[in-house]
Amino acid sequence: MYKKIILFIPHSSDNINNSKWDNDELFQQELNTWTDWHTNTIFSANIPNVKSIVVPFSRYFSDCERLINDPLESTGNGIYYTHGHNGVNRIISDIEKNNALNVYNEYNNLLINESKGNSLVIDCHSFPSILNNDIDVCIGFNNDETKPSQYVLGLIYHTFKQFGYNVQFNLPYSNAKCGAVGSHSVMIELNKKIYMNENTLKLDVSAYKITNALIDLYRNLL
Repeated sequence: MYKKIILFIPHSSDNINNSKWDNDELFQQELNTWTDWHTNTIFSANIPNVKSIVVPFSRYFSDCERLINDPLESTGNGIYYTHGHNGVNRIISDIEKNNALNVYNEYNNLLINESKGNSLVIDCHSFPSILNNDIDVCIGFNNDETKPSQYVLGLIYHTFKQFGYNVQFNLPYSNAKCGAVGSHSVMIELNKKIYMNENTLKLDVSAYKITNALIDLYRNLL
C-alpha cells in the first residue's frame, strides 16, 4: 500500500481575492453552488502520513485543479475563470491573471514536492445534488500510469459501500489531479446532500458518517 496520502483540496474556499464580476447577485449564486463547502474539514484527518494541501483561494480567483493550457480555457474556465456557469462574467486585468498563475504554481509545486515517493494523491471535491441526486460518492481516476491498482480502487469503492453510500466510478466526474512522477492519483467527489444543507450552506449531522468513512479509508490505504 502507500507510505503517504496527500489530500489535495482546491475548491473549499470562497476567498475571491477582490475579483470583479459583472453581476454581484448572479455571482453569489454561482459561488454558493460551485464552492466545495467544508471539504477542507470533511476530508482532513489527524492521522500520521496523511497531509492536507488546502488552497486558501476560491476557484473563482485561481483554479489550481486545472492544467496549463487547459482545454477549458476555451469556455472561460481555465486557471483563471472569465465566465461562470450561469452567465456571469469576470472583469480581469493582466495583473490579476499573473496573480492567479502565481497561486496556481505555488500550490501545484507544493503538491509535487509532497507526493514524491510511494504516495497516493486524493483529489478532494464535492458536487451539488442538482447535478446528480442519485450518486453519493464519485471515484475518479486517470487511465494512465497514475491510476491505482484494481485492488486499491476496489478497496475505496467497498469502504464507501460499507457505510451505505451509492458509489460510482468516473460519474458525474472523471479523472484526478496528478502529483509527482511515480505517485498514484484518485479523485473523490462527495454529493453535498450527504454532509451539508445546500440552502444554508451549513454542515449537517450526517457529516460525521462520511468523515468516519474517510478515516477508515485512509487507514486502510496506508
